[in-house]
Amino acid sequence: RPDYETIHLRTHLEGGRVSALRLIEARRLELSLTRGDGPRCLSIQLAGRYPNLAVLSDEGQLGVALKQDRPALDPGSPPLPQGKPWEAGEGEDWLEAHGRHVMKELADLAFEKARLPIARALRAWRKRTQRALNAVSKDLERADSADQDRHRGELLKSALGRISKGAKSISVIDYTSPEAASIDIALDPALDGVENMQRYFRRYRKYRDAAYTILERYEGLEERLLRLDRLLDALQNATLYTELQHAEAGLRACGWRPTAGTQRRASKQATAPLPYRAFLSAAKSDILVGRGSKHNDALTFKVAKGRDLWLHARDIPGAHVILRAPAQGPPNEGCLLDAAMLAAWHSKARGESVIDVMWTEKKHVRKPKGAPPGRVSVSETRNIAVRVDKARIDRLYQDAPDD
Repeated sequence: RPDYETIHLRTHLEGGRVSALRLIEARRLELSLTRGDGPRCLSIQLAGRYPNLAVLSDEGQLGVALKQDRPALDPGSPPLPQGKPWEAGEGEDWLEAHGRHVMKELADLAFEKARLPIARALRAWRKRTQRALNAVSKDLERADSADQDRHRGELLKSALGRISKGAKSISVIDYTSPEAASIDIALDPALDGVENMQRYFRRYRKYRDAAYTILERYEGLEERLLRLDRLLDALQNATLYTELQHAEAGLRACGWRPTAGTQRRASKQATAPLPYRAFLSAAKSDILVGRGSKHNDALTFKVAKGRDLWLHARDIPGAHVILRAPAQGPPNEGCLLDAAMLAAWHSKARGESVIDVMWTEKKHVRKPKGAPPGRVSVSETRNIAVRVDKARIDRLYQDAPDD
């Protein structure tokens, strides 16, 4: 049920026609209205100490405010920080720029949400690998000193008559050393002399026989640790979903497998599949192909960036295709042809001999108000005519990461 202020506001606004729209200090929207009884101004205080909505006369006198217990305007708010949180592109107003900024933030948040579990698994597997490497390095040290265990067993053999049960050590002269030095040999007090001697010989044989296997294990763990460090560095700098897929594939190649608990959590947190299928061009550029009408909108307006190239079969229903823009310079012609080939293949014109594909930068693609899913308006397009090359399509599918 409308309250009094809402009804009063409506009486001041009904029948008015918007003649102008102004943004005041990035804090307040002012809509100029014309009515038969004179002009009005609808003021919407967006930011500041006192957000409010009010109708003002042409002279600035207050007609009515939605919140009567606070000022209708807030001209004394602290100044905004220097600089703009986002910049409007050419032909783009501040509302479009704001929308683009918000969509970018949402896309970045979704990307970080996808990156985080992979980074957590990488760090945990690296920590486990480091612990295993430390343990194997100790075994390697024991294998290197296996001959010393054999030598201690030989010395104990010559001193068996002097070893009493319960002794913790015995001093034996080592006549094989140049100085014929006396050395202390540790004993297990629970064993007699023969059993202590046999214990040293068993240890010698154990590490002598396992020396090659221990060394091989050590080198494998060391190599795995280096690969995990490289994957962590790549993941830290990742900006594309295909890079996340490559990082997870590399983690699995290093022997990692999700535990039952991890799989249960992943099942609970599972979201809808990505709105696109990823392909790699011959020059290793990412090409993203929308999976359907709603997915086309998500790909174009939530995933693609302003400089990315947008492709679509001209005047024919089909998938939106995004070719990731290079860091600088124009796109590679081979990459553009691969993307155009996929746009033609994923369209209703697939069976035709020659298919026109239009392309432009994503920033020139708009979503008309009320348009159905997948319908967009495009400006500054260029055309590329392609003949479907089945061998090229097969190569793109073969190189595509697994879904």
